[in-house]
Order: sequence, then C-alpha cells, then structure tokens
Amino acid sequence: MSELETIETEVKDRFEITDEATLHWTFRKMREIRGKIAEKEELAKSEYARIDEERKLVDAWLGDETKNLFQSIEHFDHLIREYHLALLNEDGTQKTLSTPYGKSKTTTTAEQPDKGDEEKLLKYAKDNKLTDLIKVEETVRWGDMKKTLKVVGGNVVDENGEIVEGAKVKPKTVTCKVELS
Repeated sequence: MSELETIETEVKDRFEITDEATLHWTFRKMREIRGKIAEKEELAKSEYARIDEERKLVDAWLGDETKNLFQSIEHFDHLIREYHLALLNEDGTQKTLSTPYGKSKTTTTAEQPDKGDEEKLLKYAKDNKLTDLIKVEETVRWGDMKKTLKVVGGNVVDENGEIVEGAKVKPKTVTCKVELS
C-alpha cells in the first residue's frame, strides 16, 4: 500500500482524539506529513533548476503529489481543534495543549459592541449631540464610539445606560490555533 493510500485510509476511518496519547500521535503524524511535503517541494525545486522550461509540468506534478497530503493536514488540524474545544468546554483552564510535537492554543475575545446599522448609529450620535464621534462625511467614527459603549444584558448601551440604536452585540468567540514544533 502506498503512503498516499495509507493516509487516505486513516482519514476515511474517522479517527478521534480522545486523550493525550492520541493528541501526541496526531501531532507526530502532521509533522511526518509536513516532512513528506517538504521532500516533494525540494524535489520540485531541483527539477525547476534543472529544467526551467518544464516548470508547468513540475508544478502539476507537485500539486498532484501534495493535494491529499494537505487535505490530511487540514483533517488532523480539524481533529485537534475539535478535541481542544471539547476539553475547553469541560474544563475552561485548558487554554493550551502542549506536546513535544506541537501546541494547540485558544484565545478568547470578550463580547463587545459591534457596528450594526450605520444609519441608526449616525442618528443616535446626532440625537445625542455626539458630533465629535461623527466623521465629516457623516459616518460614525465607530472606533471612537465603540470605546464609550458597553454590553449589558444582551444590549449595547452608552455611558448613561441607554440602549444604542443601530449597534448590536458581537458574541464572545473562542479561536484555536494549532502549531507544529
């Protein structure tokens, strides 16, 4: 069985990360696949130097040779993110998973005011005489206005506690970043 068939079989047999050992295995596998990609790219570079006029042929070959490898990397990346986010849901302290082969890091952004309806925001700024927050071209200086707003009870409010028409709540987000060592 070729290395590509082996990778395809692994991807099709829905592997799941269930513990630190399978997380380690996944990072090792991703490093191994990246190594194979690097080998293919090195071969392509040597071919470029040798036969520059056949570059399109070499590019096509490289694309064919690495397509499934890149898909495998994306698949494993997805599995790591899925596992990490599940751990984070169980135990909010698992913000970074570290192995000798790579790391998965999460970052959290707090909920914050988000620009919704420009016209309503402009009307709000005019009605409340917030002319210093209005651009000359009659658009709200959202960056400045946002600093004066808060999210309270699912609403965007100003410093007086009034609901700001035209603003909406941007929900809290968690992102996950996978890094290979």
